[in-house]
Amino acid sequence: MDRASSCSAFLPTMLTGVVHMSVRQPQLLSRRETPPVVFFRTVFLTHTASLMQYFSVGSFQRMKALTFGLTLVRHGETRYNKEGLLQGQAIDCPLSETGLQQAEAAGCYLKDVTFSCVFVSDMLRAQQTAATIMKRNSSCSALQMVRDPLLKEISFGVAEGGRLQDVKEMAKAAGQSFPGFTPPGGETQEQVKERVKEFMEKMLQQIGTEHDRWEDETSISAIPETSPVEGKADDGVRDIPIHALVVTHGAYMCVAVRYFVEELHCALPPGSDRAHMFSLSPNTGLCRFILTMRKEQDGFKVSRMSCVFIHRGDHVTLGSVVKETLAAAGDVKRMMKRGKNVSFPNYSFSLYCLTDYCLYQTFPSEFPLVRGITNRDRVEVLAHTSPNCHVQGRRNY
Repeated sequence: MDRASSCSAFLPTMLTGVVHMSVRQPQLLSRRETPPVVFFRTVFLTHTASLMQYFSVGSFQRMKALTFGLTLVRHGETRYNKEGLLQGQAIDCPLSETGLQQAEAAGCYLKDVTFSCVFVSDMLRAQQTAATIMKRNSSCSALQMVRDPLLKEISFGVAEGGRLQDVKEMAKAAGQSFPGFTPPGGETQEQVKERVKEFMEKMLQQIGTEHDRWEDETSISAIPETSPVEGKADDGVRDIPIHALVVTHGAYMCVAVRYFVEELHCALPPGSDRAHMFSLSPNTGLCRFILTMRKEQDGFKVSRMSCVFIHRGDHVTLGSVVKETLAAAGDVKRMMKRGKNVSFPNYSFSLYCLTDYCLYQTFPSEFPLVRGITNRDRVEVLAHTSPNCHVQGRRNY
């Protein structure tokens, strides 16, 4: 029997015995009593009932906790991103063609990752990114996208619509850095952090009330702070059925990650430092965390948090590699059509961490006759040039 069980069984019995002895055998307690002893006995017996309630079996039950995954995704590229302009909240710009392709790439990358809830900023660029990811993911077919204004981008005040470089120079002149600098009329870091905290409370409340996979916190605490990272899309959440997808914005994510590390004491991935953690994530960059929460009298609280990976963008890198391959294959195809005798050496691209990735699904309009074969380390592209001839490329970096 563990310590909590022993105490819960022993203390009520002990207190009951004291009450029994004081009622049935008062002479045993009153023998040669001094005034302090009489006072102590009176106070003790007066509060015996409340003491027994305090030391009830329920009070010794172990604290229950629930573990879940959290994946943050920055929206895809917009025209303003490409031109180096600040959008903030006033400019609700849609995704560019590149941004749509990035969202498709993120959707294919995450297609086999299980999600149990989806939260998204109420701004158009984030909603388009989330919708594309959900379309590719079978676990999202029955889920509703929860649009939350708490997830919208930071307001940059008078700087919105202006050049990012100008704001960086304003920050430098003020002895500050960007992100972190607040232009006139914009949100302060503290105001954005309050939005992050409010969203986290809402998310914890929803997850805590919807799921019943609560375990003893002592057994959860035996889990290592960081799971092995293999460069796969489901790193850290392979055996965690509760997983929240949150699609938001770059500067907002900077504030959120800083809050996680500095106030929730989130453990960093091996080899990461704070400078990298607090940097701006690329468009459709992915950040994943594992959280343990427990239920307290005033709501659900995060008791433990660790980062699995930060600012991952393999899917975006792969997309640019594929385009380069197909451009080379297209050049060969055009040369062959002109009757030139061309040899096209195999092209392959060695990337450090790739997972299942379907090229045809990602860019169907660009190359409907392309077939992709992928594994963790390499992607091979086969481009057909005619019914009787094909060109296969391979290039090593």
